[in-house]
Parts: sequence; C-alpha cells; structure tokens
Amino acid sequence: FKKNDIIPFKSPNLTFGISCSDNFYCEKDFISYYTSLKINKLIDQKKLTEVTEIGAGLGYVAYYVFNSRKIDYKIYDLPSVAILQAYFLMMSVGEENIYLFGETPSTKPKIQIYPYWNIFKRGNMNKILWFNQDSFPEIDLELSKKYIEKIKLSTDSFLF
Repeated sequence: FKKNDIIPFKSPNLTFGISCSDNFYCEKDFISYYTSLKINKLIDQKKLTEVTEIGAGLGYVAYYVFNSRKIDYKIYDLPSVAILQAYFLMMSVGEENIYLFGETPSTKPKIQIYPYWNIFKRGNMNKILWFNQDSFPEIDLELSKKYIEKIKLSTDSFLF
C-alpha cells in the first residue's frame, strides 16, 4: 500500500459496497481492514512472529495484514476452500507471495495455505497470534476442542 491508499481485496463480491476512486469496497473489506489493524497492534505489543488463521474464508484478513507488514501468515482450512483462497490471494498479492502446501518452502515471509489437519502435525510453536473470525461456530465441536488444545501448547502466544 502507498501511504493512505487502501486497495481492496480482489474478490467476486461486487454486489454490495461502495465505489470510490475506481475501486470497489464491500463490507468484508472494511471489517477485514479493521481486523488487520487490531492484529498488527497485537503483533507489535506482544512481539509476535507469526499469524496462524484457522478458517480464512477467501483470505481477506490475510490480504490486509500481509499488505501492511511482511510476516509469516499461515492459513489452515478445508482443501476446497484453500483453492479459492489461493486463487484470490494470488490475484491480490501476487503468486510469489503465496506458498501452497507441498511446494518448496521459502525463507521470505509469505501467506502459506495448508489443509486444516496439518496444524496438528506442527511441532513446538511460540510467539504466534492465533486468529479465527467466524469459523469456529461452523466447525465440528470436537475439532474445535482439538484446535484449542493445540493452541494451548504454544508459548507466548495469543488467540484472537
């Protein structure tokens, strides 16, 4: 982003919103941008090194966080949803900034997309901002409990 210039996430949501300076902003853009401001504040306050989002929808929040700072941003979701996330995030931030599960890992910060079950294969984790917006109520109760148990194992981390 250029200073004071907020470019909307490229998504199929062109039905309801506001058109401004050749850009179209839907409600999700405003909510996600605001959420990204809160996430960035938490990252700075707690000196966190990664954001891990469980159930990211099309990737709006990942887009706004990644455009405001380069940080490892991991998404864990259903494979069918991950396909849509990858498509819209690649259109919005460029293919070079997206890592898809199974590709050769990169050392530079990227938005990384994984199938949800890979979260349970991760080793020790610390300094993570765990993030979920709206999807925990949609997830099976037992799976949600497993996520919470995994989150509790990370040190110096927070759930937002």
